[in-house]
Amino acid sequence: MNTNNAPPMDQQDVERTTSVVAEVAPIQSASMDAQPTKPKQRSTALAKRNAPETAVVLLTEEQKQVLAEQETIITKGLDTFLEVGRALAVIRDQSLYTQPTFEQYLKERWNYTRQRASQLIRCADLLLVLETRVDSKLLPKNERTARELLRASEDNRVKVLEIAHERTNGNPTAEDLAKVRTELEPKKPKDPTKVPKKRPVPLKTAVKVATKLQEYLSTPSPEDLETMEGELFKIELKMIADNIKRLAA
Repeated sequence: MNTNNAPPMDQQDVERTTSVVAEVAPIQSASMDAQPTKPKQRSTALAKRNAPETAVVLLTEEQKQVLAEQETIITKGLDTFLEVGRALAVIRDQSLYTQPTFEQYLKERWNYTRQRASQLIRCADLLLVLETRVDSKLLPKNERTARELLRASEDNRVKVLEIAHERTNGNPTAEDLAKVRTELEPKKPKDPTKVPKKRPVPLKTAVKVATKLQEYLSTPSPEDLETMEGELFKIELKMIADNIKRLAA
């Protein structure tokens, strides 16, 4: 539209236009401020997705701080069972408790059973040995995998770790370790020629009791024969013993 042919504005038109502009400007500004900004994480993720594999993506200071916090949590989670086991071993070995026994200390201070403390201590001892024999990347990363590894014989533990890591690209679970362990240490088949030991037959045990009863009844003490009730009791016991032996015959 050609503005050269527009009629000149008088003073009232100028004032009205100025007023409208003054009212619209804050609304436009507020509308622009209300538009959501893209999070920094999205731009970083996009940069990683579009960047070549060898490129290094820089993190903001805020992202570096969050990363450090999360890695600290992960590290503590991996080391907790090891640290607790070592501490319990020191307390036990040096008797660093005021309770009469280590079991009582565990119960009162930590609500642990002796079995639970032994599990943690054995896991800690296992890692102390493995640290001198394998790369740190192969060490069990949690208590469950450590306990599973303890089920393997000492001679096969390193081999179980190495095979499990190779099969799982360095991230084996307790189930992975168990599978390798059973492959290396299969259960021995039962010997068909070996006769299993028979459990004592309850009836034979009863016969032994009956024999003891008969021996007791054959030599009664004078005190036992002082009353009729005592004599009747012995007669009843003898009848029971005879019946048991008759059943076993």
